[in-house]
Amino acid sequence: MKKLLVIDDDEQFRAFMSEALHKRAYEVLTASDGDEGLERIINDSPDLVITDIVMPGKEGVEVIMELRQREISIPIIAMSGGNLGNADSYLKMAKKLGANAVISKPFQLEDLILAIKKLLN
Repeated sequence: MKKLLVIDDDEQFRAFMSEALHKRAYEVLTASDGDEGLERIINDSPDLVITDIVMPGKEGVEVIMELRQREISIPIIAMSGGNLGNADSYLKMAKKLGANAVISKPFQLEDLILAIKKLLN
């Protein structure tokens, strides 16, 4: 069973993602911010990271930069919500910094599942 880490500051979103991905036979770990996410990556060795971009504390772009600077090649899917108005620019920046795929919130779950499968194969 592949292990995924979802990093997002929204507790309800983490719960939704955990349930939805678990139903598709993934083991799901969660973290509420970038610091907790990096700790889980080091301690729990997930196969793929799904991270929100804008969060209090350490943001998703900082997580991406830190992983790539440490030469940790784990696949990363970056997400950003349209409520900021700058979602596209955040996602473009995440891609340039080393995210393997980007997805805008809200999204269709099947689009995320396709991105996960593509990156894990």
